[in-house]
Amino acid sequence: MLTNRSELVRLVEDRNGDGRADASSVFATGFNESVSGTAAGVLARNGQVWFASVPDLWRLTGTNSVAAQKTRLHTGYGVHIGVTGHDLHGLILGPDGKLYFSSGDRGFVVTNKEGRVLNFPDTGGVLRCDPDGSNLEVFAYGLRNPQELAFDAFGNLFTADNDTAGEDKSRLIHVVEGADYGWRCSYQHMAGFGPWVQENVWRGNIDDVLPWSGEVAQGPAGLAFYPGTGLPESFKDHFLVCDFPGGIWSFDVKTKGASFELVKKEKFLWNLWPTDVTFGPDGAVYVSDWVAGWQMPDKGRIYRITDPAQTGNPELATVKKMLNDGLSGKSATELVELLGHSDQRVRLQAQSRLIDLHSVQDLISVLAMERPVLVKIHALWALDQLARTDPAMAVPAAQAMLSQLASPDSDVRAQAVKMIGNRRAAAASAKLVPLLKDPSARVRFETAQSLGKLSDKSAIDPILAFLRDNNDQDAYLSHAGVMALLQLADANILANAARDSSAAIRRAVLLVMRRQQNPAIARFLNDFEPRIVYEAARAINDVPITDAMPELATWLTKVDCPTNILSRAINANFRIGKEPNAKVLAVFARRVDMPEALRSEALGALADWANPSPIDRVMGLSRPLPRRTLVHAQRAFLAVAGDIFAGRSTPVQLAAIKTATSLKTKEVAQRLFEKFQSAETAVDLRREIPSL
Repeated sequence: MLTNRSELVRLVEDRNGDGRADASSVFATGFNESVSGTAAGVLARNGQVWFASVPDLWRLTGTNSVAAQKTRLHTGYGVHIGVTGHDLHGLILGPDGKLYFSSGDRGFVVTNKEGRVLNFPDTGGVLRCDPDGSNLEVFAYGLRNPQELAFDAFGNLFTADNDTAGEDKSRLIHVVEGADYGWRCSYQHMAGFGPWVQENVWRGNIDDVLPWSGEVAQGPAGLAFYPGTGLPESFKDHFLVCDFPGGIWSFDVKTKGASFELVKKEKFLWNLWPTDVTFGPDGAVYVSDWVAGWQMPDKGRIYRITDPAQTGNPELATVKKMLNDGLSGKSATELVELLGHSDQRVRLQAQSRLIDLHSVQDLISVLAMERPVLVKIHALWALDQLARTDPAMAVPAAQAMLSQLASPDSDVRAQAVKMIGNRRAAAASAKLVPLLKDPSARVRFETAQSLGKLSDKSAIDPILAFLRDNNDQDAYLSHAGVMALLQLADANILANAARDSSAAIRRAVLLVMRRQQNPAIARFLNDFEPRIVYEAARAINDVPITDAMPELATWLTKVDCPTNILSRAINANFRIGKEPNAKVLAVFARRVDMPEALRSEALGALADWANPSPIDRVMGLSRPLPRRTLVHAQRAFLAVAGDIFAGRSTPVQLAAIKTATSLKTKEVAQRLFEKFQSAETAVDLRREIPSL
């Protein structure tokens, strides 16, 4: 059954040029292994086609009349059963020449061509690699189901991540390197969606989870950035996003610190089941419509939407010709001029052609002259790619990039800093440091990120000052500082910074240690800043950092233990699983000054003591434990059972009955029988007592 039908790559053509498809042929098939999932991503560029169908990323080559040759670039995506459609998708070429794509929360465990294992089985993310599949890396993670990716004119990457259908919202995400956006697949199946909703992880600004940019849609699917030609001027710098089912929204983003927020959200096209949207070389918008959806209806439409006011616009014909025919006949001078074209696709194609021609001097000359901002940005991107593939270009490219650090335009400065970081030009570190105080938050963000890549430890003190100045006001700037410290700071530096008077610096060290899974993070459980204590407890339990669990477990014995870390302290005692931990849980369950739900949780941990579930009590992830000694839990429970059953909390006593039943502690039977006979005993409690 699983192999009867194959995913297909179809070539749909308008051969007579009337704006309607008149031919459809199968370009590639044979994607019907038992583990093959839904095909959800295809990208065609320069005679090559990349195709995403879990568990594989494919490269296809062929012509319109010859069946494609298939090359498997990677395998290992979609490693567990999950929500339908949470697969591999979102293929797009970035302005850096890399292939970007997205994975849903069926996760991935992929060994890249360089031998490194990318082990992210419990979440989705954004990955990137070279077009031939080499140098695969995780760009960002913590996403649930990011169907599509889109770059704006300045190279900022966005995705729209689907919600759980709970209290959370589908998030517009500004995707930055190294970011965690918080989602773990287990949350889908937990009561109330677990920490995702109950602790508002989805909103970000907790742990190292970055915040969203706004509610983008109810069920976001396809996403595309308007390239600049074909629609009215009002769509400049806008995105289109499919809202499945329903229609298509247009929206813009505006700068918010080092990131963005969604603005001007309006309906573009409605009353359909859209799965994807893109802009054609003819200036039209193309939309795929599933018609009925879900149950393989064997139906589908592709709509073509045009602006009547653009009819006869000569620019559209020129753009179409350049995109279809390529720019191989253009001189370097002409290509440089095209870096400022109104259409993003033409600019990127001109950039690519200049790279093919190794036009280093032409690109350097662009940066030395008064040129429009986008011309300079594309020149910087081109120089970065040339230096990446040809070591001889590294020095002149870096020098040209450095020349732009004083540009009056913040977008040029930001991209220059970013490219210097990409080149890992360590000698440039001293020239970057002053930009940690740049007026532009975006420049400061890119500077901190880049300094982390340059391996110059003299940048550590400026990074700490940067974190102190930000004072955790901008989460994206905090993230950049954390990423810099993660790459630069050794254990001694982190230990010293952990004692800093600035809570922002101490928290940054905490987040570095969280990513390192460093047991020294336990020191922050004794910090005087409540947020830091809370996030230390979360890190120790949630990552987990096993060697720091004993310190977290002791918090359950403290009179003034903050209630927001109690569930994790309970879990720490449960996971350690020694006799003293059972006693700690039992004593806590007896405390009438603690919340009933948490006292009941401690009793539940005792009930599960001997045969613990493989599912973690807080995170919902598979984290198996060995069997533990039953008598340890029995003794601990019996020592407090009398006080609990003499108390007035019906919910806690109900939990205690379940614990007694699970532990087979018949010693409490007489006490419960007396309680059963009492008219003062709550009905719910009396109903449960006979089960013992």
